Amino acid sequence: MSIPIWTVVVEIPPCYVIRQSVMADIVADRVNPAETFHYVVQRRGDSDILGWGQETTMAAAIDTSEMIMRELGGRRLNEAVALYDAVMRRLDRAAGFSDQRGIVPALPPVRL
Repeated sequence: MSIPIWTVVVEIPPCYVIRQSVMADIVADRVNPAETFHYVVQRRGDSDILGWGQETTMAAAIDTSEMIMRELGGRRLNEAVALYDAVMRRLDRAAGFSDQRGIVPALPPVRL
């Protein structure tokens, strides 16, 4: 008499996290689907990988990918601030204005 062997296949659907022009694709591991979750962060429509890794839970993979996306957004904001500062200083010099204290005028809102 033979004993039937049952195989349980666990299929966890992929998860996508989108923040502005950056997205994260999170998938369960094929060998250990309930133990390992892989994430890849990319700009939408671009094949360059901005960040990737793996976590032990789907929630941790989502959190880590969101952290990477926030850091990318913060870097973009810092670049916008630096650009604005450079433009304002150039305009000030062209107008003959020199602020010896190095005070930067208030920044307009930047949409990320």
